[in-house]
Amino acid sequence: MPKILLYLLFLVAYVGWALACAKSLKQLQSSLVAGKSFWSSEMILLEGLVGFFGFIYMLSGLWSLKLVLLILVASHMGGLVAWLLSAILGSMSEKTGMRAMWAGKEIDIRYPVPMLILGIMIGLLSFSYPVVAGILFFHHPWGSPVLQILMVKYTLLLQTLSGYVLLVIVNVLLLSSENLDDETRQRIFINQMIGLIPAAIYLALAFWAFGIGGGALDIGILGIPTGTISLQTLILLLILFAATVLIPFLVGTQRARIKSQRLLERFKNFVAELEGILEVPTGPLYIPKINQLRQNIAGTQQQMVNGDALLVYDAQLQQNPNQIPDSEKTIADAIQKTRDLDPRFNFLDDLDKFSKELDDVVADLQTRTPATIEDTAKRWSERFKIRKEELVKTIDAAASKKPLITASAGSVLSAIVMAILSEVGKTAWEWIKQAPR
Repeated sequence: MPKILLYLLFLVAYVGWALACAKSLKQLQSSLVAGKSFWSSEMILLEGLVGFFGFIYMLSGLWSLKLVLLILVASHMGGLVAWLLSAILGSMSEKTGMRAMWAGKEIDIRYPVPMLILGIMIGLLSFSYPVVAGILFFHHPWGSPVLQILMVKYTLLLQTLSGYVLLVIVNVLLLSSENLDDETRQRIFINQMIGLIPAAIYLALAFWAFGIGGGALDIGILGIPTGTISLQTLILLLILFAATVLIPFLVGTQRARIKSQRLLERFKNFVAELEGILEVPTGPLYIPKINQLRQNIAGTQQQMVNGDALLVYDAQLQQNPNQIPDSEKTIADAIQKTRDLDPRFNFLDDLDKFSKELDDVVADLQTRTPATIEDTAKRWSERFKIRKEELVKTIDAAASKKPLITASAGSVLSAIVMAILSEVGKTAWEWIKQAPR
């Protein structure tokens, strides 16, 4: 086949592959809401493998069935890791998938310009791949060792690994968020580990392809390189895990603890203020003071909403719930179903309930005579004193929580998996260099 026709066929395949990947990502979002994301995730994984090996074969003629099987099997180690972590940590609620989805939407809302710039940069990298591949394709004979090695390198750099950049940044922001509950953060932690496994395979392969992994290796039984594990590659992969998964997870866990305590403390202060109003015998001043407290609560709610991009977005959606655009309905539905997993919504909802309790207190006091109003206020004061004490215990319990076992279990499994993947990358590179020409 003439080279120009083969290259045009590659361009058609590349565009079709990109569209298929975009469709799969959209389906993954919908499946997260339904709590059934396995097949969508599997499709994305297989599309990545098809793109990597398919384009390299079309443009250079490099093909190795054992290499394809090696990467395919190694990529599915994520399922084993997920199973082991689920066995250790327990199963997770389906609601956490929906919560994680709109947590991702919040990143777009909070950082629209940086995310747009990043998306454009990654788009340019994706666009540059067929250009660079075309230059290499027309400057070297098809099937030559030089072309095959170059095509592997630039497919890794421009087509495969570039797509992980945005994913890594988004997941770092998600894991370090102060607004995630522990279970959702655990889910993202596990999913990020699963997603990191294919990336680590390609990254380990890239280390060897670009000479970072180490020196030349001898080939032993079954074509597997002999010698000790490459500590250089292993350390680089473990640094990747620590920087993109473990450290953001620990930082986010601590930030969430602090924020949860801070919001509980603010709510406790409102309860304590009401207790103080009702405890002091002031007769006709009870109701004006409670009304002032209600105004302070409303002001706090409004200030919080106005200062948070996600809360503003939700408020806009709820202003006209019957006119929500189709593109936003999935997110709006997910927010409403999982708002109890976010400390901001919990705080606002608690204040709404507390305001209704203030209405009940005022209504009760208004029915009392001057002779009985102070006794009634005293009874209400005792009730809110108990509530305040319960909140103090809740705050103390939140402060005493230890980081989840997730971090420890994930770190141990990561060290084992990364050691295996570093060897997979080393073996894959040796097989590429020694593939039949």
